[in-house]
Amino acid sequence: MSHATSATSIRDLVHFGQMYKYQNTARFDYGSPEANMKQYNRTTPPEYDISRANTPVSLYYGGNDWLADSQVRLLSMFCNYDPIITSQITDAGWRD
Repeated sequence: MSHATSATSIRDLVHFGQMYKYQNTARFDYGSPEANMKQYNRTTPPEYDISRANTPVSLYYGGNDWLADSQVRLLSMFCNYDPIITSQITDAGWRD
């Protein structure tokens, strides 16, 4: 159990990786123009319209969370307004 994922799927993790790698907020990339065309009727995944989001965001993360730095950076891509409130819980990890 020490390496079990919690409340997510492999596809979610791949999508998270795609957004981080390409520094965008596009929908899931199916890996080929043909597959994207089948899903979205276009060769590349469409971007989410982040300008429509208007909810304040808070992120709580653990000091032992090895993904926290990338999560904070990814979250900042989604939020084009202030404030993004971050708070570190010193001894917590990503599963706590």
